[in-house]
Amino acid sequence: ATTRFEAQDLGREHLGHILENDAIQLGLLDRVAELPNIELVSGVTIESSELGSDKRMLTLSDGSVMSADLVVGADGAQSQMRRIAGIGQFSESYTQHAMVVSITYKGGVEQGTWQAFRPEGPLAFLPLPRIDGVNYGSLVWYDSPNTIAQLKGLSDAELRQKLQAIYPQELPDIEQILQVASFPLAKSHAQQYSGERIVLAGDAAHTINPLAGQGVNLGFMDAAVLIEELGKALINDQALSDRAVLKNYEKQRRMFNQLMMSGMDAFYYGFSNRSAPVQIIRNIGLGLAHRSGPLKQKVLEYATGLQ
Repeated sequence: ATTRFEAQDLGREHLGHILENDAIQLGLLDRVAELPNIELVSGVTIESSELGSDKRMLTLSDGSVMSADLVVGADGAQSQMRRIAGIGQFSESYTQHAMVVSITYKGGVEQGTWQAFRPEGPLAFLPLPRIDGVNYGSLVWYDSPNTIAQLKGLSDAELRQKLQAIYPQELPDIEQILQVASFPLAKSHAQQYSGERIVLAGDAAHTINPLAGQGVNLGFMDAAVLIEELGKALINDQALSDRAVLKNYEKQRRMFNQLMMSGMDAFYYGFSNRSAPVQIIRNIGLGLAHRSGPLKQKVLEYATGLQ
């Protein structure tokens, strides 16, 4: 069974854009450089943190000390600020690893991304921008740790042959393999999003199965809501670290983040199940979803952040 999601279903030109992480970071750094009220500190790490009477103090690895009304911990899945705040988390590892292969491919520029689900794990193709006449793309292969290790041990020629043989026929002809990397799959969710003058956002607060590429989008939405709530606090003459302010941010984001995590788990476990009845129900569900305009639109609204 196949389900297609089209931008026209939402009356839009695009459902989204695939951007390399380096490009996003460089764009953000360029924007930071334009803002006179932001000081960028790099090349140091946080050694320790203490809570003062009205500030949180951060001691850096160069010996300097910084203070803040509120520290935003957006420092990734292994968040140091989450540990400093004493915030626990629920975490679970999946049985699969993901291999990411950067490629160039022949033919015209592909305008859509797709995933093929198998019991061993999904296969995905993500087109990247065309640069100087060269088509770039990224392939993602989910499988057992042993299988991924074996694939990474192949030569470029052997891996290219394997990819063309296993991936669906929609995969364009691979011209060159540029880079191969892999990582284990896991999910996590912080027990709360804030502590004493610390608030968490992005992967520091939650990580998700990456099969739909929603992790970074959830982080962007965390940032947008947090900015809005902190802006309201300033207008209302509230402290940025006011518990009511931070709890309102968490209230808006936790349920949405948990819903997305549960939805990705439903896909993950539903498509990795080899039970014949489950496969029949799954295929019927996909067929219905493909033909159900309202259901498809609701899924798209959640995935694109419109809902």
